[in-house]
Formats: sequence, structure tokens, C-alpha cells
Amino acid sequence: MPSGNDYIRKMTLLKEYDYDKFMRVLYKSFEEYPEKVLRDPYPLDVKVKALKKVKGYFEDVEEYEKCDVIKRILNGIEKKDIPDNS
Repeated sequence: MPSGNDYIRKMTLLKEYDYDKFMRVLYKSFEEYPEKVLRDPYPLDVKVKALKKVKGYFEDVEEYEKCDVIKRILNGIEKKDIPDNS
């Protein structure tokens, strides 16, 4: 998952100007790097809140297969188990 100030700046702009694309970029990062989501140093409650928000977005647009991927990551957080990205 890319990181750094430039990435954060670009994601902030994307969130403001193209929320759908912002959510899809977040989802793609979650899907490709679930282990980084789980090992990330952010507090657990912050990660869970963010994941639930993205999951809710994809429920609203009826892309349920994406919800399943996010649910696996949420379950991994709950069980302290790292899901693979398959």
C-alpha cells in the first residue's frame, strides 16, 4: 500500500472531488494488501470504523462482492488473523 505525504494529499483531494473513485482506491488497497491493514499502527477502532464505512458504501451501490472482502478483513481484525488476498 503506498504511503507518504504525497499519497495522503492525493487521497484527500480525490475524496473531495471523486468520492466513488476514492472508495474504489481504498477498496483496492484493502483487497491487495489486507495484511498491511491489519498490521497498520492506527488504533483498532479507527481501522474498524474506516473499513465499515467503505463496506457501507459498497452496500449502498450494491457491490456485495467487495463487502465480502472487507468483511473478511474485519473478521481478521476480530480474530487477530491475517486473511490472504485470494
